[in-house]
Amino acid sequence: MRKTIILLISLFCANYINAQNFIFSTKAGLAYPSSLECETGIIFTGSFENRFNKYFSLGINGKAGGVNYNQEKSILDNEIITEEIELDISNSIYAINIYPKISFFNSTELTLSIIPELGFYWVRSTPVIYFKDKINFDVSHKNYNTEWSNKNFGLGLHLEGQYYLSDKTNISASIGWSNYDIGLSLNDINLEGDFNYEFNENTNFLYCEVGISFLLFGKNTWD
Repeated sequence: MRKTIILLISLFCANYINAQNFIFSTKAGLAYPSSLECETGIIFTGSFENRFNKYFSLGINGKAGGVNYNQEKSILDNEIITEEIELDISNSIYAINIYPKISFFNSTELTLSIIPELGFYWVRSTPVIYFKDKINFDVSHKNYNTEWSNKNFGLGLHLEGQYYLSDKTNISASIGWSNYDIGLSLNDINLEGDFNYEFNENTNFLYCEVGISFLLFGKNTWD
């Protein structure tokens, strides 16, 4: 599989030698992890794309995102809460993908496309625990070692709509899914016995983004 992806990336790069329309896009949005213990996160995407015609493009993108994982415990003494322990794990995701963009609806102002993605991603998890003393009204915290995952195979699929502002600029909105699993690093963290919990996360993500695209150069406009 790794050799296949490297070959696809090589073929993708070769297609830019005879680029038809070279487009840069940037997007930002919200990421919704499948884990109930996670908060809504954020995601950013930057991409370069070669648009061959109004139906087909090839592109490469980079993604960066983050989502927090939270757990809480209470210490009781005679049914009175004396201490609250809050675990907060910051999870970051970094990815690089290649993709074809297949446009199934085109008009003078609007294009709708489906975009499958194939690439690699990495996950980083950084834990911290907050100790809240309810008797003395004191809060302290302790940081723990960051865990990194190995390089992992990434898949994604999203639907994108583009609205043309001018011959060289459009705005876009997209919804999508990716198989990014924060458990690859989160499940390996060591809390040194301060928070007894067995992590067994296995996540994927839904996300929505809005962005803007610029035609950098090319033989035609969006037609």
